[in-house]
Amino acid sequence: EAEALKREAEALLDSIASPHTMRAQVAFYPAYGTNSGIVVTKPSHSCPHCGNQPAKQVLIPTPRQHKPGNDGLCKALGDYVAPQGMGDHIGAFAVTVGDEFRRHVEQLKSQGDQYASLLLQSVGDRLAEATSEWLHAQVRRTLWGYAAGEELSIKEMYAAKYQGIRPAVGYPSLPDQQIIFKVAELLNLPQLGMTLTENGAMYPQSSICGIYIASRHAHYFVV
Repeated sequence: EAEALKREAEALLDSIASPHTMRAQVAFYPAYGTNSGIVVTKPSHSCPHCGNQPAKQVLIPTPRQHKPGNDGLCKALGDYVAPQGMGDHIGAFAVTVGDEFRRHVEQLKSQGDQYASLLLQSVGDRLAEATSEWLHAQVRRTLWGYAAGEELSIKEMYAAKYQGIRPAVGYPSLPDQQIIFKVAELLNLPQLGMTLTENGAMYPQSSICGIYIASRHAHYFVV
């Protein structure tokens, strides 16, 4: 059954390769770490919809582990961003499926084809994860460029052998979904066709939002 499902998913992926797209957005900001979070400085800018916006600071809370890990430390993501005055930065990102993909899923649901809609939704979720992995590689090698000479195999990328991390909201290092509202202040989610519910859930469902930390000491962990 698992092999049959895999074949169907791969056939579906081939069939949607042409009309559908993925969307992504990346931004980089000066930032510094504190004991309880990451303070991000968003410079002043001009917005066509809301006029001139003054510079402001956005605090992204980073929960700390309650129990020490194998290294004996109770870690928080803010530990991997340099203190104030050191000139460090972080990135923010969002990845989602395009409008055509979202409409395709909704069309299948409206037609009562639950299996096809669930299969397409599952493929969309995997595409969002894959696009997030690809985008992170572009950030490391060119967009931020702190690992310009990186050459990793797919297997090494799966094992997170790269420098830096991309903790996403709702994942083990940032489990509080409400943090997404802070990250959203650093991006323009409506430009991607993304919206947030009052509980912080993303729509379309096949979406990922989080931050980039470049420190060579940073690694993933569970809070």
